[in-house]
Amino acid sequence: YQAMALLPLGHAPAGFGLLVVLARQPQAFSEEEQELLTELAADVTFGVEALRDREQARRAKTSLAVSESRLSSIMMQAPIGIILSRETRIIDCNPAFRRLVREPLEATLVGESATRYFADRERDSVKARNQRREGGSTEVTSYECTGCRADGSEFPMQVHAQVVNLPDGPATLGFFSDLSERFRIEEALRLRSLLMDQIHDAVV
Repeated sequence: YQAMALLPLGHAPAGFGLLVVLARQPQAFSEEEQELLTELAADVTFGVEALRDREQARRAKTSLAVSESRLSSIMMQAPIGIILSRETRIIDCNPAFRRLVREPLEATLVGESATRYFADRERDSVKARNQRREGGSTEVTSYECTGCRADGSEFPMQVHAQVVNLPDGPATLGFFSDLSERFRIEEALRLRSLLMDQIHDAVV
């Protein structure tokens, strides 16, 4: 071969290859032919990069689907109540939360206000915390309050909430647990301590 054209594929500085064109005659590539070869290399580059972008998008989509499936599985099997909400409106919740507030397990609760599961006197502060979180505050909120079940009964509740950034905007991920048993044990221990003090005083 008496002539060779080397045409880089890809964009500088990190291309992905060369397009090599050989000819038997010296000076085989005229200026017009060189322009055509350059355009060919650009077309090949565009096609290869488009295929790569498509493959990367497919992999990202698959990875996202797997992650969402894992997250959904964890959420559905978690032993404590979990709510995902935006502007206090429920996006999703798990079976443990439905049991906690005594809602039917088949109830979706999507679109309902999460504040309905707090006692009336707690709702304004809950809304204020939620607005701060979804408005950009990085605070993680953990507090005890009074919850309200679907039947109207109240119970002591532990809440842990933080903002999460979803593809369609920030939302609040909340974890809820019933403190009734803990409070019962604490009260029993308090009464026992009080009784022991009374017995000690009586003996002394």
